[in-house]
Amino acid sequence: MVNADGSFLNTTWSTKDGKNFSAGINQFIASVATNKVTIIAINDQPDGKVKKNSVLTYQPQLYLGNTEVKDKTVVLLPVDPVNENYINNTLEWDYSICKRRLRIIEGSILGSWVFATKPNGEVRIKYNQTGDSRLRLGRFRVNDDEEVIKLEDFDELAKFGGYPVTISDSRTYYPDADPETTSVDGQVDRSGVDETWATIRAGAGVAFADSNNYLELYIKASGTTDQFVLLHRLILLFDTSVLADGAVISAATLSLYGVLKTDGLACTPDINIYASTPASNTALQASDYGQTGATAYCATPITYANWKTADPFWNDFSLNADGIAAISKTGISKFAARNANYDVANVKPAWVASETSYLIPYSSEKGVGFKPKLVVTYTVPVIPGTAVLSLTPFAPDFWLKRILRIYGELKRGLKLTTKIKEH
Repeated sequence: MVNADGSFLNTTWSTKDGKNFSAGINQFIASVATNKVTIIAINDQPDGKVKKNSVLTYQPQLYLGNTEVKDKTVVLLPVDPVNENYINNTLEWDYSICKRRLRIIEGSILGSWVFATKPNGEVRIKYNQTGDSRLRLGRFRVNDDEEVIKLEDFDELAKFGGYPVTISDSRTYYPDADPETTSVDGQVDRSGVDETWATIRAGAGVAFADSNNYLELYIKASGTTDQFVLLHRLILLFDTSVLADGAVISAATLSLYGVLKTDGLACTPDINIYASTPASNTALQASDYGQTGATAYCATPITYANWKTADPFWNDFSLNADGIAAISKTGISKFAARNANYDVANVKPAWVASETSYLIPYSSEKGVGFKPKLVVTYTVPVIPGTAVLSLTPFAPDFWLKRILRIYGELKRGLKLTTKIKEH
């Protein structure tokens, strides 16, 4: 990612005294004084509310029960513990019951509370935000400025992969106010109450997440016979405006970096690529759950057995003619990932009380080297033109070879392969 002037975004913190930190120019300017964070937008944002030079400040407080837990001295980690491709991009505070981390990647500042073990009481986080914008809080948000994580919530999070468990907050900034220049990825779901498979599949979405490191494709059964409590779908958008308007696309592959899978329902869920039509290109909303297609964009789904979570990790979907036709040459290409053999097929999976089956790749928030990617192979047609040759006294076979080479290049056209990543 680059700024409007073509300069690369800076993803590092720097310090002179080890207590106060400043970030290089990203899509924002950021600084930290002890544990007070200040972020300044450098562009108007797509929501129309956050303008260039708008300021957000916050100074989080952590409570265990009714007792505030104070942080210790902040340190700058030499390597990002989430993504080894970044250096000097993560600040960390020790709160004894957890670690607070503040990461910078391209376009985003990502906060997390990392609990190595289960705390011995309810946790409350108050961010004390002021300014023209707000952080995006996760599933435990109780208002615009607070999160509450109950003991049973930690139990639920630990089912995902054990400890440590992470509570996330974030703020993302975009290059300008035009939503056609940036893209989002994330998950949308229907969840929260016991209901039949037909209802959870066809009902309206109730939640979304577009700022987590993971994209979670879940199916979860409730404790009540033949009832379900969670179904996820993934939204994957790519800015493909770099393609020439006249480009002829011959092939495309959408790839997801696999990290986890489990099959508590013993239903061997698979995954395939489909259309999506979210309301916004830059932020998801719950209603996008109903804005995913059912026409397969890849001829063959990736089965549960073939979902890669070890080297080489990448799960590749070769797009068919419908998928290739969905690629925009002037704006945003919009895709969804869904379970094919139950969700799309409208077949009720096996029910096992309170069990979950899922396939999980990384999202763009994981950063460089892990983001969903779209690789497009295309040809740019030759545009007729006029060439004037000034002949000089070289041997005749020199000119014959040169003219034949130029003719061959014009006849073949130019074949290009472009990698298109999130944002």
